[in-house]
Amino acid sequence: MLRAGRNPAAPPAVLADLLNDRPPLESCEVCERHPVPWTHPPDCPDPDCELPGGAACDGSHQYARHTIVEAALGHPAVLAALLRELVTAEHNVATLRAVGGPTLTACLRDRRARERAAVHPALPLDRIRALLADLATAHLAAANPALPAADLLRLMPPQ
Repeated sequence: MLRAGRNPAAPPAVLADLLNDRPPLESCEVCERHPVPWTHPPDCPDPDCELPGGAACDGSHQYARHTIVEAALGHPAVLAALLRELVTAEHNVATLRAVGGPTLTACLRDRRARERAAVHPALPLDRIRALLADLATAHLAAANPALPAADLLRLMPPQ
């Protein structure tokens, strides 16, 4: 599956399946090596280990899923398709776990995507804080797991 995401000749339907978790993954490199749940330490003592620090599996095979989505998102045909789908609201890019700050920031311009981007943990902190000032999105930004506790405490009314 990973090879299809990196293959420039892969048909759009195959890429769509990869991005939508079809077929579901049966395992990943992490759970094949360790009992789940398990997170690979950043300072792994095994010199032969090729897993990056933070590679993890909780049974949903998120390490393999992330690797596949990352490869598919790097495919030349995917960016155009994702942007087209975002514009036509057929799919919300802000729901994909593998997207990063710049893509989520772009999603903030679309009112339909703004709500999903507001709670995405990869949204940059300055954008989360800006959403806190907007009554329409403050409750969503406050629920973002990347928001520091100190920011949440500032939202509390004085006693």
